[in-house]
Amino acid sequence: MDKSQSLPEPYRVSSGVGEKSWLYFFYISDKDRIGVGLLLIAKFQSIDRQQREWEAVKTLNCQPLPPEIYSIFPINKPEDPFILYRAAGGMTPSGQCINYADYLILQIKTAPNNCFEVLEQTKGLLWSLYNANSGRLERAPVKWADFWNEAFVNDRRQKIEEIITDTSGRLLLECGSLLPFSNPMTNLNNYLSHPTGTIWLSQIHGDLNLTNILVLPKQDGSVERVVIIDFACTKGDRPTAIDFVKVEAEFFQEVFPEFFREEATCMTSFIKIRDYLDGRETKKDFDEIEQNIIKWVARLRKYATEYCCPRAGESYLLNDYFYCLYFYSLNCLTYKTVAKSQIKQTIAYLCSSISLKVIEDVQKGCYSKGATSPLTSPVKVAEWLSDNISRYQEKR
Repeated sequence: MDKSQSLPEPYRVSSGVGEKSWLYFFYISDKDRIGVGLLLIAKFQSIDRQQREWEAVKTLNCQPLPPEIYSIFPINKPEDPFILYRAAGGMTPSGQCINYADYLILQIKTAPNNCFEVLEQTKGLLWSLYNANSGRLERAPVKWADFWNEAFVNDRRQKIEEIITDTSGRLLLECGSLLPFSNPMTNLNNYLSHPTGTIWLSQIHGDLNLTNILVLPKQDGSVERVVIIDFACTKGDRPTAIDFVKVEAEFFQEVFPEFFREEATCMTSFIKIRDYLDGRETKKDFDEIEQNIIKWVARLRKYATEYCCPRAGESYLLNDYFYCLYFYSLNCLTYKTVAKSQIKQTIAYLCSSISLKVIEDVQKGCYSKGATSPLTSPVKVAEWLSDNISRYQEKR
């Protein structure tokens, strides 16, 4: 860990919204396992970013959490000019470990149950994090702007408006009746100032994307271990749904286009899948990839319901989940990686528009008991998703 130690050139650069990370790969000796070298990542970022990571780790160290949550290598110290992550070879192309985004792409065609193993382990780690940080049901309503105003400062909001104006014009011209969705920027101020109602709050990871969940597969392709990294954006007293909607939104932006590369096909399949998940589509045939995507997203939402808000008296999915998905999808439009791809911009727009439609339907009472919506069963939405998918699979 000598500061004068020279390191090789970065394998690749990961570009975020406003910062960059340089990723190095090398072996160091693990004294607890004689003769075994461990492949690790040294992730360089700005001094401020590195300090935030160490502050988060210091807080986590004081709590009864499994070590996979804060996976910094024990011999690594804050004074070192880099951060070493335990078992973080997941970002290498070796095939021994892999990040969740690449893992999903490889597995969802052939072994979607492996993806569910990852979700299960990730959910367990997150549940430990939320519980250890006094996750609670907040009954006193606050404004959504209290959680999201930082994402809608004037310059960013103006950029979103410009992107949506251009994107929605293209979409409506090219797709016509496929897109009966309103501009999600309409009445944004109203939705930001809308009271949350009963909501589940906790300290959240804050940047739970598919590259911050690392997977160590076994030789047979199943999952041996899952590790969560990168806690610099950890925040307290935030809607727990934010972590889960980030994973769903990024899944549709990063993994989904890998299977539907043409823009028209991508949009058509996205809308069909979302309509099925939201209860508006139950009869049309889906191919195997689409079925696996449906099962994956349904499982993610099921976990969000069961483990983020287990004691809420109302449906978690029909409240803070879709509010968070609406705001976060809008915010995605300003990301550099999304700005470079018309398909990713389209998906972000559609995701925010469809989420807004669900919110509007909830406010109209379409999802209440006794209404005519497909989601009016007295069982929870998560149970409806599971039951509906099971029946669909049986028919197939």
